[in-house]
Amino acid sequence: MKIFTEDLIILKNLYASKILNLYDIHKIYKLSPAQIVRCLKKFSEKKILEYDNTKVCITETGIKWVEANKGFIYLKRFEYIGSYEEDLYQGFQIEVNQLYKPKIYKIDSTLFKEGE
Repeated sequence: MKIFTEDLIILKNLYASKILNLYDIHKIYKLSPAQIVRCLKKFSEKKILEYDNTKVCITETGIKWVEANKGFIYLKRFEYIGSYEEDLYQGFQIEVNQLYKPKIYKIDSTLFKEGE
């Protein structure tokens, strides 16, 4: 079974609190609904957790499974970037009424040929 970063996030939080609200997981860790559903389906088939429309809870089997795999779940080094810093992605800004001239060498030449 392949374990993703979102799986580790959900399993750690679930083991700590036993019951989680699905929207809180989405809001705090910025996980997409597809990531959450993939994790829930994978672990519910193994009877590690149970879920309904709004919450998820860990089973006794799940508690034993997490305890047996604590070394992997808690010691795996990962970096989850849920948001970005705007400073990294901001380029040069021009003034409001300043003219913009694109750099011709960066424009794909096929753009001009397709218009003919």
